[in-house]
Formats: sequence, C-alpha cells, structure tokens
Amino acid sequence: MIPGAINSADWNARRRPLLVRYAAAVVFVALAVLARWLLEPILEDRQAFPTFYVSVTAAAWWGGLGPTFLALALGYLAGDWFFVRPQNTFSALNLANTGTYFFVGFAIAFFTQMLHAAQARAEANAAELRDRQGELEHEIAERRRVETEREHLFGELSTARGRLEAVLRQMPAGVVIAEAPSGRIVLANEQSRGIWGTLPQAGSEPPEWDPGRLKGKDGRGYLPHEWPLARSLHAGEVVKGEEILFPRDDGEWGTMTVSSVPIRDQAGGVVAAVAILDDITARKRAEEALLQAREELERRVAGRTADLARANESLRAEVAERRRAEQTRNELLRRLVAVQEEERVRIARELHDQMGQQLTALKLGLEALAASLPGEGGGHDRLSRLLKLTRQIGHDMHRIAWELGPAVLGELGLPEALSNYAEEWSGHSGVPVQVQATGPWESRLPSQVETSLYRVVQEALTNVAKYANASRVGLILNRNADDVLVIVEDDGVGFDAEHATDPAQPRRRLGLAGMKERVGSVGGALQIESIPGGGTTLFVRVPLRGRDGRPVHG
Repeated sequence: MIPGAINSADWNARRRPLLVRYAAAVVFVALAVLARWLLEPILEDRQAFPTFYVSVTAAAWWGGLGPTFLALALGYLAGDWFFVRPQNTFSALNLANTGTYFFVGFAIAFFTQMLHAAQARAEANAAELRDRQGELEHEIAERRRVETEREHLFGELSTARGRLEAVLRQMPAGVVIAEAPSGRIVLANEQSRGIWGTLPQAGSEPPEWDPGRLKGKDGRGYLPHEWPLARSLHAGEVVKGEEILFPRDDGEWGTMTVSSVPIRDQAGGVVAAVAILDDITARKRAEEALLQAREELERRVAGRTADLARANESLRAEVAERRRAEQTRNELLRRLVAVQEEERVRIARELHDQMGQQLTALKLGLEALAASLPGEGGGHDRLSRLLKLTRQIGHDMHRIAWELGPAVLGELGLPEALSNYAEEWSGHSGVPVQVQATGPWESRLPSQVETSLYRVVQEALTNVAKYANASRVGLILNRNADDVLVIVEDDGVGFDAEHATDPAQPRRRLGLAGMKERVGSVGGALQIESIPGGGTTLFVRVPLRGRDGRPVHG
C-alpha cells in the first residue's frame, strides 16, 4: 500500500513539467543555503543541515521523488561545503551529522509522500463522493420528473377519457368498447340503451348484453360467438355495416348496422374491440315506403305509358293523315299551278294570234281610212287619236301576252329567260337590275321548278316596281348539286316583314302568299328579310336532291 501511495504522490507531482520540478528543487536548495547563511550567527557550526530539511520537504511535496533525491544530494553537498567545520575533514561528528541528515531527509521524503498520497486519496474519495452525490441527486430529480410526468399523464389520461366519454355521449350511434379476451364492457354510451333496452355498464360481463336477442337478416338468432364484437375480440375480424334486427321498445323489430374493429397492441395482439351500433330503422322504413311508392309510380307510369302509346299511335296516324293531306294539297297546288300556266299560255297565245291579228287589221283599216280622208279636219284628228290608241292597245296586249306566257323560258332556260325579263322590266320601270348566275347551269332544271322560280322573280320585281321606290335591284341565281338559290334584293323603302300578312295590306298579303304557294308546290322555302327604310331581300331555295341523294323532281 505504501509503494502505491508513493507512486500516486509521485504521479501527481509528475503532472508538472520535469524541468520545472528539478529547477524548483535547485531553487529550494538555494533558498535553504541562503536561510542557513542568514542563521549562521545563531547556529554557527553546530548544525549544518536544519534548513536543508525544509528544502527536501518542499521538493518532496512539490516535485516528487526525483527532485527530492536531487534536493537531498545538493543539500548535503552545500551543507558540507559551506557549513561543516573544518571543511572537508572527516570526523565522527560529521559522519553522525551526515547519517542523521540522510536519515531525516529520507524520512521526510517518505512521510511527505505518504501525506501527499493520503491527501490525493482523500481528494479522490471526496470527488467520488461528490460524483455519487451528483448521481444520487440526478436520480432523485429524474424520479421526481418521472413522478411528475406520471401524474401529468394520469391527468391527461383522465381528461382524454372524459373527453372520449363526452364525445361518445354526443355521438348519434351507439358505441360499446369491450376488452379481450373476457369481453368485459370497458365503455358504453347512452345511445346503446335503445339497442339493448338497458345501458351496458363499464365492467359488466357478456351475459348482461346477451346477443341472442338479436337476429340476422334471415331471421335466425345470433349465437354468442357470432356477434360482430365477439368476432373482433376473438378472431380479430373487421366487420363493416352488418345489418341486424333487434326488438324495439314499441314491440316491433328495428334494424341496425353494426361495425366492429379490433384494437391491437404493438405486438399485434388483440387487447380490445370497438363496436358502433347505428339504428337505421327509420331509414329502412323510409326505403320500404320509397320502394312501395316507386312500385306504385312504376304501375302508374306503365299505365300512363300505355295511354301515351295509344295517344302517340293516334297522333302518328293523324300526322300521317296530315302528311297525306299535305301531299294531296301540294299535288293539287302543283296541278293548279300547271293549269294556271297552261291557261296563261293559252290566253297569251289567243291574245297573240287572234287579238293580235284583229288589232293589226284594225290598225291597217284605220291607216287606210286616214289616207283616204281629204285635207285636215276634225275627223282626221279623231282618226289619228284612234290610230294611236290602237297602237297602244297592241303594245300593251303584246306585253301582257309576254308576261303571261314566257316563250323564251322553254327555249333559253332559266338564267337567260330571267336576264331577258329583267332587262325588259328595267326598260319599263326605269330601275337597273344586276343579274348574276353562278353554278353549273349547263343542264336544265325541271320545268315546274323553272316556271315556279320564274313566276316568283316576276312577282318580286312587280312588287319592287309598285311599292319599293328602289334605285337598284340585284338578282342572284346560284345552283349546286343539291339545290338552287334565288335572291332578289333592292334598296327601297322596305317594310315590316313580320306584319307582311296584315289584313290591312291585302295586296301585299296576297302577293306573298302566292309566291309561298308557288315555292311550296316544288318543295322549296321562301324567306323575306326587310325593315322599314332598309330595303328588302327575298331568298328562295328549292331542293334538287333529297337526303338519300335521289332527285326530288321527276
């Protein structure tokens, strides 16, 4: 133990730099020499080494064994050199002093090192005790913190349980929580009373809420292990929306949906299960009422559908009859138009052949009579006026015959016939007409189409001359494979097209109706755009091919 103590003290000294420790030993010896020299008057030559004991002690305490031995050696040499009388002499006294010096020096070094070691051990024990005290205080503080956290967690758990119970009380569905594997009720809310008749209490055992009083959709009662909560507790099954019948307080059977789910620990074991009971009796009754109402509605709809089918059949028959009547009307209209055209041609031919010849003979007779009358007199003037009137009647009769029977239409075709008519009409009315024809006009249109379009343009120009007060007129003919379009446009005074059939305007009404009938007789459509002061545009479109691509007109 003593060598260990010496080594421990020496090790503590060695923590200082080596040169510093040995230098300190030299300094201690020098101070001892100085002190001995100062004490020379008192000690004289009786004691040479007292002050060197102090230097050895200081070197042992501060420097360790090596500096101690150095201080012991240097102290002996300095004392023997400076303070032993006579110098460098050998005597028994000097030998005794030298032995005493070394003995005392070694004893001082030994006990100093022991004291140093004891102090180091005391300091180490004190440090260890301080460490243990710190650890103990830390453990006490940690236990206090754990206890505080435990109390805090218990408080939070109690608060959370209270909140959970409050939430369960507010939920519209019944909630039952049971622990595994016993099935003991842990928590249940008020809404479960309507399911069980009595409220399951926390800690109650399964017999108190025996599921045998419940039935499945097939009417069979549940066995204890078939109840969804039991299946979740014992088998870990997740049950979603299972419909179950239960007896209600009013004596009837209600319907609820049960959903249950197991609660597992970290290892995956089932520790509890939660069942949610939702009373859907009102909804099921509403669904049944809705189903009955739907069936009743379907019966009514079926009856109404049959009535509508009969009405629809009657309507189809009526529509077919109207179509036949319309076809008959159109056919009669076409025949009437054809008869009108034939009559027009006949009248025009008679006017040209018979009345024309008679007017020609009358004119020649009047001219011969005028040539036979002598001189100038009142009879001659009256004869000149009659001759002039005859010429005017002949001119008017020629114009009427030309309008009634357009002989050029059969010879030249629609574009040339309308161009000639527009030129003739412009000469009579004084209003210029610009004619434009586009499309393939190499082949002729059906005669009834050409005649109807010719008469419509003729009537339109007649209306322009009578009512429009126009300064110019445009006539456009556009033909393609499917239809032909005719546009007559003027810059006249215009009129209210929506009131064109006003009874207060009989002439205009009859003229537009006649044009529509002519266009309708060939399956076409007529459209008029006009506003007062904005001119008038007339559109006539006649189909040449049907939707199946076949020609409309034979």
